[in-house]
Amino acid sequence: AQIVMFVLLGLLVSPQRLMGSIGPAVVIALALMLVARPVAVFVCLAPFRFNWRERLFIAWVGLRGAVAIFLASIPMLVGLSKAYLYFDVAFVVVLISLMLQGWTLAPAARKLHVALPRTDRGPRRIELDLPGQ
Repeated sequence: AQIVMFVLLGLLVSPQRLMGSIGPAVVIALALMLVARPVAVFVCLAPFRFNWRERLFIAWVGLRGAVAIFLASIPMLVGLSKAYLYFDVAFVVVLISLMLQGWTLAPAARKLHVALPRTDRGPRRIELDLPGQ
C-alpha cells in the first residue's frame, strides 16, 4: 500500500518545477537531518536512560515517508498560491532521507554498536514425505 501511495504522490511531481527548488530543498533536508532532528531527539530523550550512541541512532533513523508528502499536498488540494513549493520541498526531503538515512541504517547501527545480534541461524532444512515415494 505504501508503494502505491508513493507512486500516486509521485505523479504530482513535475521534474521541470522540481529542478527550480532542488537547491533550497537539499539545504533544508540536510539541516533537518543533521541539526534539527538530532537536537530535538537529544532534548526529548534527556530524561530517559539512553546512552549517547542510542540517542544518536534514534536521531539518524528519523521519520520519513508518504505522510509528509501527503501533508505537503494539502495546500495544493486547497489551491493556495505557490503550494507546489511546499510539495516539492517535502518530496525532495523525503527522497534524500530515504536514500541517505534509509540505506545507511544497518551500517549506522553496527558502527554505533546498537545492532542486536541475529537470532536465526539461517535456513532450516525440512524433509517432506510425498505420497508414492
